[in-house]
Amino acid sequence: LHAVSVGEIMLIEKLAPLLRPRFPRHEFVVTTTTPQAYALGQRRLAPAGMALAWFPFDFPWLSDVFVRRLAPAAVVMLETEIWPNFIAACARRGIPLFMANGIVGAGEYRNYRLFRGFFVKLLNTYRLLVVQRAEDRERLLGLGVAPPKVIRLGNIKYDLSLPDDPRARTALRRALG
Repeated sequence: LHAVSVGEIMLIEKLAPLLRPRFPRHEFVVTTTTPQAYALGQRRLAPAGMALAWFPFDFPWLSDVFVRRLAPAAVVMLETEIWPNFIAACARRGIPLFMANGIVGAGEYRNYRLFRGFFVKLLNTYRLLVVQRAEDRERLLGLGVAPPKVIRLGNIKYDLSLPDDPRARTALRRALG
């Protein structure tokens, strides 16, 4: 589970208890990039049995070493974290990638469109992109992300229940196995 900052650590605190029963044999490793998030993770997540690690700089060789040593069964990126070399390292090893609570603001969308070929390939590497708003979904689809890969669930920082739409619920369950 990758959490850049304090807000994402708090999200993992809510999300991990829902994931742990589905994956009881897996160790949960939380990576972060800020000292504040790391300290909060040590206080709130480590006592719950989660390991913490610093996320590496996104250099190709460093991402490869990190992914090889960590050997994750799957990776969940909280919010819209795009680390191209890390994503590529996971893809080369067949590690499923998921985005949770993603958001694509208007400015980001304009920038992504400038480099559409790069971003569509990168985003289609994800098995599932769970976004907060309808416009986030539309923006990802507008870039060329495959529609079955993008599900809007709302902001899971505030609501961690399954969607009311039976099709979205079924698609989410199928995507997560």
